[in-house]
Amino acid sequence: MGHDAATRRLCFVENRKLQGALVDPLDVCDMSGHRIGSFDGIVVDPDEGVARYLVVDRGRLLPDRCLIPLPARLDVVHQALCVDGSEAWESFDASAIKPLTRDDIATSVIVRRA
Repeated sequence: MGHDAATRRLCFVENRKLQGALVDPLDVCDMSGHRIGSFDGIVVDPDEGVARYLVVDRGRLLPDRCLIPLPARLDVVHQALCVDGSEAWESFDASAIKPLTRDDIATSVIVRRA
């Protein structure tokens, strides 16, 4: 992920801070059913109000996070997210991107209404 203006406004939301029907831990698989790792969160663009990437932890003992561009398909039967793509996903360092805050959400709502 480059460091242009669009990247600087992106925010990270950890899986444990999400609300909804996602199963914890949720596997992430490629379209052939091969397990890539565990769903660890999402990277969102609060200005646009959309999720841009899945954050997937491929590590066994230590975290090895990568970014997988959305969209993804929810496989309800296997309780997994299925993604297209290749093994060339970009590494993700959670300290390099700010967490999503209530201020980001409030600013986003105000900007979109203007």
